[in-house]
Amino acid sequence: MSEAELHILKTRMHEGQRAKARRGELFLGLPLGYAQALGGCRA
Repeated sequence: MSEAELHILKTRMHEGQRAKARRGELFLGLPLGYAQALGGCRA
């Protein structure tokens, strides 16, 4: 692929991710070093 095509593809993917975030549908994994609570928050 040419540089221009790669740039356009990257831009479209980034905009899609931003649209998901606006709709509240974007779920990312936890950063390294964090553990996910399985039964909810127990503080």
